[in-house]
Amino acid sequence: MKIIYLQDIPKINERICLALGFFDGMHIGHQCLIDEVVNLSKNHHLKKALLTFDHKPSYILGYEKDEKYIQSLEDKINFLHSYHFDYLFIVPFTSKVVNLNKDDFIKHYLAPLNIQYIVCGFDFTFGCKGLGNSDTLKQYFNTTVVESVNYNREKVSSSRIKSLLNLGNVSLVEKLLARPYSITGKVTVGKQIGRTIGFPTANIDYKNYILPKDGVYATKVLYKNKLYDSMTNIGNNPTVSDSSIKSLEVYIFDFNLDIYSEQLTVYFYDYIREDIKFKSLNDLKIQLNHDVLQINAYFKSRNN
Repeated sequence: MKIIYLQDIPKINERICLALGFFDGMHIGHQCLIDEVVNLSKNHHLKKALLTFDHKPSYILGYEKDEKYIQSLEDKINFLHSYHFDYLFIVPFTSKVVNLNKDDFIKHYLAPLNIQYIVCGFDFTFGCKGLGNSDTLKQYFNTTVVESVNYNREKVSSSRIKSLLNLGNVSLVEKLLARPYSITGKVTVGKQIGRTIGFPTANIDYKNYILPKDGVYATKVLYKNKLYDSMTNIGNNPTVSDSSIKSLEVYIFDFNLDIYSEQLTVYFYDYIREDIKFKSLNDLKIQLNHDVLQINAYFKSRNN
C-alpha cells in the first residue's frame, strides 16, 4: 500500500475507488464503507484507496479539548493492509484545509486522483463550515452513500464507542468494532511495586488513545506475534501512590521476559472491578490473586 501525504497533490494514473472520512475506530459502520470500496473495485477493476486526515477535525476546530482517538494512524494503516488497499491518502488538517470551500477542496484534493467512484457515509461533511456533503460529491463523481449502521437499534459511531469506553463497557465495544478494543504502546519504567508482591507489571505508554474507565480488565497482550492472557489496571494507583497521572499497567500471565522499551498491544475483553484503594499491599495481593482466577475463568468460558 502506498501512503501519500497530500501537501503536494500527485497525479494518479491508476483508476481508483476512494473512501472518504476520518474513520476513528474502523467500527462496523466504517467497515461497511470499506466493504463497498472492495466490491466496487473488484467489479470495475479499480484500485482501492482511502483519504483521511492526520488529525481529528473536531480537535483542530476546537470542539474537543484534547485529541484522543480510538485508533491511531498506524492502527488504520495496519487495518487497511488487511484489506489489501492500494493507496492511503493523508491530508494534513491545517487552517488552510479548514478554510477551503467545498468546491476548492474537491478541486485541490480529489480532482487529481483519477477517481472513478467515491464511497462516503451519509453524514460525511467537508470544506469550510462543513458545507460540502454527499450531494456535493455527486455533482463531480459517481458517489455511493452508505447509510447508518445500527446495533441494538442505536447508531454505531465513534462517539458512541467513546462513551462506552468511558463506562468501561469494553464487551459491547468489541461488538461495535468487530474486534476487541486495543491500545498499542511501548513499555516504560514504572515504580516496580507490583513485583514486590509477585505481580510484575508492564507500564504502557498509551499516548493519545482513549483509556477505558478506571478499573481492572481481562485482557490479552500481543508481543512478537504471540498472544498472552493478562490482567490490566487503569487508574491512579491509589494503594501505592495515588498519582495524578493515570497509568495503564499490564500483568502478563506465565511470562517472565524483559520487555522494557518493547512494543505491546493490549486487547480489552471484559471489565472486572473498580480501581480501589486497599489498606495494605497484602490486601491488594489477595485481591489480585482473586482477579487472576476470575480472568482465567472468563477466558475459559469464552473459549468454550
